[in-house]
Amino acid sequence: MMNGSITPAGPRHQLPTRKWNEAPAVNRNDNAMRVLVFGNSGSGKSTFARRLSAQHNLKELDLDHVVWSKTEFAKFRPDEEIIHELLYRRVGNE
Repeated sequence: MMNGSITPAGPRHQLPTRKWNEAPAVNRNDNAMRVLVFGNSGSGKSTFARRLSAQHNLKELDLDHVVWSKTEFAKFRPDEEIIHELLYRRVGNE
């Protein structure tokens, strides 16, 4: 985009836009380490993240389990379910 705004990729989720130099809201009392593991499909991201979280006693959030249907192949869960699960995990009620 030429206007300097950051927007989500695609129309599926409509998130508020922000300028590239505006930091997202951060809870200053949260000193948790965060690690992002990304890569190509089938490259071992989930396996690596699972081992890393076990080795360093970190919480793991596998987005495949949050976003994709638990009963149907290659189908997104409804947005309401995704949001509920992410909020539920955020407050530590795993």
